[in-house]
Amino acid sequence: MIFGGSPVVPRVFRGGSTLTDQKITKRVIDSLKIEPREYAVWDAQLPGFGVRVRPTGAKSYVVTYRVG
Repeated sequence: MIFGGSPVVPRVFRGGSTLTDQKITKRVIDSLKIEPREYAVWDAQLPGFGVRVRPTGAKSYVVTYRVG
């Protein structure tokens, strides 16, 4: 169940590569393009940490975790 937002799923680019293969840095965040649909990019070294990019151009950090 998702509270307070839409689901965030890993983004797959042409050729099958994903940005989850690298660490999220300022350079990676600055290079993310605005698209008609919301998407997220996940960090390769820190599970559950990512950046969400919205169609408005807003970028926010995302953290997923499991309690218990």
